[in-house]
Amino acid sequence: MADINLRIFAAVCKTHTKFPVGRKDRLIFHNESNQTLRITIDRADALLQHGKPIDLIKVDPKGSATFEINPDYDLNAEFKYTATIAGYETEDPIIIIEH
Repeated sequence: MADINLRIFAAVCKTHTKFPVGRKDRLIFHNESNQTLRITIDRADALLQHGKPIDLIKVDPKGSATFEINPDYDLNAEFKYTATIAGYETEDPIIIIEH
């Protein structure tokens, strides 16, 4: 069993959650809603899908999408994503690249 550490911090008048990931990890976005999930990335080269950078992700209702971390990223590089399900408030955690 793995420990998943969520790091909560405040910046720019907002509370954020950091999700530490490794350079060789994959991010899998699971949409558990009945509406399309829309995710934007603040750095277009942060995530790769089939080796190509992607900055806008759409995940169908009850679907999932898998992405690789760009292997050119240095340790402790970070990027933000914004996730929105139609009609609901936006979420915006930060992903930190770690060992």
